[in-house]
Order: sequence, then C-alpha cells, then structure tokens
Amino acid sequence: MLESMLVHPPPLIAAACLFLSCKVQETHKRLKDIIYWTVKVRTRRTEDFPDGMELHENSPGYYEEKNNILDKEREVLRVLNFDLNVDHPYRHLWTLTKSYLGNGPMQKAVTQAAWNFLNDSFRTYLHVSYDPKEIASAAMFLSAKLHRQPLPDGTTKDPVHGKRMLAWHEFFHVDLYNIEEICRALLDMYDLEDRRVAALKNGPGVLESLPDSHPAAKRRKVENHVAS
Repeated sequence: MLESMLVHPPPLIAAACLFLSCKVQETHKRLKDIIYWTVKVRTRRTEDFPDGMELHENSPGYYEEKNNILDKEREVLRVLNFDLNVDHPYRHLWTLTKSYLGNGPMQKAVTQAAWNFLNDSFRTYLHVSYDPKEIASAAMFLSAKLHRQPLPDGTTKDPVHGKRMLAWHEFFHVDLYNIEEICRALLDMYDLEDRRVAALKNGPGVLESLPDSHPAAKRRKVENHVAS
C-alpha cells in the first residue's frame, strides 16, 4: 500500500519512522530524545533558530509534537500492514563471500569493504528500489574490483572438491542490469560527496589527504580499480 507524501508531512513521517525503526531493531531510544533531535535538525539554519530549536519535555508545543509523531507512527504501521520483517543485505553478502572467497585474508578484506559499501548505501534510495540480494551482490562485485579479486562469470567446477560453482551473479539469480544500476548509484553518491568536499576545501591535493574511510576517498579508489 502506497500513500502520497503530500498527505503526510515528511518531517513527521521521518521522525515516526526513526522512532519505529529503533523499536524494530531493539535499539532503545526515548521518544523525547527523538523529538529533541528531529526538531533541532528540522529548524536549524532558520532566522529564529540558527542552531536549531531545542524542544524539551516541558517546552510549549512538546506534547503536540509528541502526539503528532505517535499518530504518524500508527499511520506508517497501517501502510506497512504491520509487516515489520526487514531483510537486510548483510547476511546475503556473508553467504556470497563465504561461497566464492573462502576463509582467507582476501575474503575478510573483500567482505569488509563490501560491508562498508552496504553501510553507505543506506544514504541512498537503493533499499526501497532493489532486492537485498541484488544490493549485496553489487557490493561484493565493487569490493572484488577494488581488491582486484576475480569472480567467476561463468559456471565452473571446483578442482579440489569437485563442486559445481555458479557465476557470481547466478548465485541469487540477480539481474545484471540492476547490478549495474546499483553500482552506478553508489559511485554517484561518492562522487557527490567528492564534489562537496572539493567545494569546501581549497588547494591542490586535498582529496588525496582524506582518510580511506571517507566517501570521497572510497569513490576514487573504486573508480581507479574498476577502470583498470
């Protein structure tokens, strides 16, 4: 069931979803803390509140905000038909890397980088547009490229155990077109961050000095390896 965001105020829906997701993932957060920070972020850089409005429990408007968020939480649950089962791509990534890379140092390195890609992917629209298995497959593909680790692109036979190994994209029967779109979205996200950093920083060689964990640095490393 889908409903237009024209009917429901996006800031309230965002706060309600954040509060609900904390419950679902068993990450305890008090509603008053959700209210404090969502209102502060929502109102910052305004003329009256350049640093954001601080709405405490006894502040005017607090209980109205609280009731609005609780009301929108019920609306979200209704639209979801109370189905809160979430299939994250992490477990699919683990299955893929264990199947194709074994247990050695390379498996750990590829898995860690792919895990980081998945973490960053939550800043995009990917998880509402693609299957978790496709996102996991794309993350492994990018990470393998980054580490120059070949993946089987056709059905092969394990020379040691004699097992039949499917091509990496056939393991979950993913659509290669979707994989390409996911990879492009991830790289575009890093490119946007790269341009933001370039706009904020001055002088040559600034981006090269970024830590490897920075999105802009990741973008540069991945692009260099994919192109080579």
